[in-house]
Amino acid sequence: MKKVTLYLLVSLAVCSCTSSVKMALNESQWQQKKEYAVVNQKPLFKQQSLAFAQYKTQEVKRSWTKGTKGSSGFSVGGASIYVDHLTKKQTFRFKLQDGSQISEAYCATNIKAKDLVLGNSNSGFNQVLDLLSIGIETDNQFYAKIIPETNTQPWELFFDNMAAQRSKTYAGSLVQSPDNYYTIVPINKLQGKNGPVALPFGAVGFEFRNMQGQPVAAISTINKGMVYMSEVPPAEKFLLANACAALLLQANDL
Repeated sequence: MKKVTLYLLVSLAVCSCTSSVKMALNESQWQQKKEYAVVNQKPLFKQQSLAFAQYKTQEVKRSWTKGTKGSSGFSVGGASIYVDHLTKKQTFRFKLQDGSQISEAYCATNIKAKDLVLGNSNSGFNQVLDLLSIGIETDNQFYAKIIPETNTQPWELFFDNMAAQRSKTYAGSLVQSPDNYYTIVPINKLQGKNGPVALPFGAVGFEFRNMQGQPVAAISTINKGMVYMSEVPPAEKFLLANACAALLLQANDL
């Protein structure tokens, strides 16, 4: 993962003098949580691999689509997203394997909000934004289309990198429909000697929360990364593993 920024280093020193620093989650909200170290990451994106728990990327490829000129669209897993002046460096794809399951994800980074067409007003993502009273206004968006299984309805991940560092309540959404979605919430606390220590601003990780507001997965972006998973059904866990992998790969690319 990227090195922690300077303002975080001060907070890390304040938290403890122990050999390792960890993100602090609200343990009372989690049920049967397990944590997994992220391994096998390589510094060069074209050679990069990523693994945690039983999940491992089979391939990570940058520039899976040609750059565009002017305003045009490109296909991601059977759907289209429209941006202006998309470059090859802004796209990557990966596959994630769990035993016999293999998923695909198509991603685009550093998208300007004004250039991102979210579809018509009845789209699942727009309805979720309306439900949560959230707007997208910044110019550092991350988008991923995740296809956990062949011939299934894809999931769309929208992540606001600016909100991720400024907001305490919302950084993005993982959406399949207005009736099936997760919100992504920044985590700004570290485990200290005397309990959690809140950072004044910034985030050290992110939680995925279901529609009931319960955390079901999380990632830490400290050092090489950590993934936290609740004991949810296997299909849901595989979906969340894909979403966690997408954010970890995106964080490594920033």
